[in-house]
Amino acid sequence: MNQWKETIDRKGQALWQKHHHELRWLCNVLRFELIYRLLMILAVHPLTNALLNYYINNVSYQSSLTNFTMFSAFLTPWGILVLIVILFFALLFIVFELLTLYAMTWCMLHKREYTTASLYATAFHQLKVLRHPSSLLAPIYFMGLLPLTHIGYVSSYLTTVQIPAFITSELSLTLPGKLLVLLFFGAIFLLYALLSFAIPLLFQETASFWSACRDSVRSIMQMPRRQKWIFALVVLGCFLLHAFFLRQLPAPVLKNSDFNIYLIRYFFHSHHFRLQLASTILYWCFLLALSMFYFIFILRLMDKVCPVSPLSLRPQETFFAQRLSARMKQGARTLGTRLLQRFLTFEHRRTLILLLCPLMVIVMMIYLDQQPLLHRPWVIGHRGDSHAPENSLAGIQSAAAHGADYAEIDIQLTADGELVVFHDSSTGRLSDTSLTIGDHTLQELQQIELSDRGQRYTMPSLQEAISTARQCDDDFGLLIELKPGEGEAIEMVDALVTAIEDSRFEDRVIFMSMDYEAITYLQHLRPQWWIGYCIFGSLGKIDQNLNVDFLAIEESQVNTRFLEQARNNVIPVYIWTVNDTYSMLSYLRMGVSGIIGDNVEDIRSSVDAYLYYDEEDYLYEGTGYPH
Repeated sequence: MNQWKETIDRKGQALWQKHHHELRWLCNVLRFELIYRLLMILAVHPLTNALLNYYINNVSYQSSLTNFTMFSAFLTPWGILVLIVILFFALLFIVFELLTLYAMTWCMLHKREYTTASLYATAFHQLKVLRHPSSLLAPIYFMGLLPLTHIGYVSSYLTTVQIPAFITSELSLTLPGKLLVLLFFGAIFLLYALLSFAIPLLFQETASFWSACRDSVRSIMQMPRRQKWIFALVVLGCFLLHAFFLRQLPAPVLKNSDFNIYLIRYFFHSHHFRLQLASTILYWCFLLALSMFYFIFILRLMDKVCPVSPLSLRPQETFFAQRLSARMKQGARTLGTRLLQRFLTFEHRRTLILLLCPLMVIVMMIYLDQQPLLHRPWVIGHRGDSHAPENSLAGIQSAAAHGADYAEIDIQLTADGELVVFHDSSTGRLSDTSLTIGDHTLQELQQIELSDRGQRYTMPSLQEAISTARQCDDDFGLLIELKPGEGEAIEMVDALVTAIEDSRFEDRVIFMSMDYEAITYLQHLRPQWWIGYCIFGSLGKIDQNLNVDFLAIEESQVNTRFLEQARNNVIPVYIWTVNDTYSMLSYLRMGVSGIIGDNVEDIRSSVDAYLYYDEEDYLYEGTGYPH
């Protein structure tokens, strides 16, 4: 037995001596990334949100900013200052993390001994490169390009950034748009590849952000052809491996915004959320492994094609963050000792314990209590159904036939004050003739032949759409999105109310718009109707004074904080435009009350599966919208 132990110890020591630098590098990287990501989740992101909420509440005098007000509200001196502060500290956190990982990897590859304190001090000292004026462009690289590609250099502060699906989807409806999307992403990945040497080059003595980017492009362009092919294959392989890994996860990955005060509540209530959390941790580990592989590959490639000066480690010293951390630890230790001493000398401590224990239980029960949703999830066909042309009478019929609760259609005002069902401001995308909707009469517009999804049709009026929907099942209706032009909101709402009431279609139609004036005026005229606000972007908390019955939000805006605030205010949330069945069930299990998508069949099957396998209580169990 002793001989066996000695053999194991001897082999372990031999393994440690042979791979000492690699094992130490692995341990340090894992420890650093774990602590750093927890720091982002528990401290940095909450502080960032607190600063944004403070500005929104106290400067803009609202509890939330939505759609274009997100941009206009920050076009003030205080708003610009808030954005500068957030961008500055975000850039520091991202650059420090990447420089630290680079320094750790360089020391491992070159068998260089170091202490973590000296390595952190070196990375912190090297942040001085951001003082150069060219660093004004650094946020585009570190907070735009890197998280948009997220296949090599990945930060804990901003892991991924995605172009909203509604932008790429709308562009992809035409051939020039598809080419534009492909060209954009091709340019993004080409630029990412050309700047792959930039982070290691930031450690040069006379480096600036501009010089690092310039030297990176120059070095890669001058590489031998064989090295270029290897480099291109590695970048492409990382991209394909990342896409493959995402599809193998059992549940969609959580966003940074999902790590909020409601995390434990969702973890307690939802098995799917627990699965999402596990998938997210696996994804983080995968990204870290991919990043370390990319760091090693880039450093080995640079040694061959453009050797750089050795990394100069600074002597072990404590910088600001370490001093602050040490003081906080000492302060917490001192406070804990004092509180413990006072508690032990407190005469009625047993009584205090008896009071605190049930109080903690009550607080936890209140925290874990989750409000029921208002109604069962709805299936809503986006502009009708994908089996027929968009915003057509055939699309409405197809949506009803495939099990939709509502068919979403867009309406606009014509030059003669009529309401037509059409999305774009002109007919150019769907016709050889380009006519602006607001400049032509209904008769002129209906003479234009439209073509979509291989079928030809004419532009329907709202009255024709209502007549078509009326011929479908009684439990089928329309979701009408108002798209008023400049100064048309009042006129459009008046015309809409007249059309709906003349058709006696009030019980089978609901409304939404991105134009807040239109929905508030409609809500004022007909408060008993089901009216919602359509949102493509939001900041802050849901405004409790928001006078709407529901919110329709773009897919990228979904997170647990938003959904929980809506649930607490008894506001259903519908999501547009979801065409991925992989995500539909996930959104439903997060608490979404409606899915708006192109393919009604896919949404119906997802909603039916959710209703069959997931138990949920609803405040309203009737048909149609809650009255």
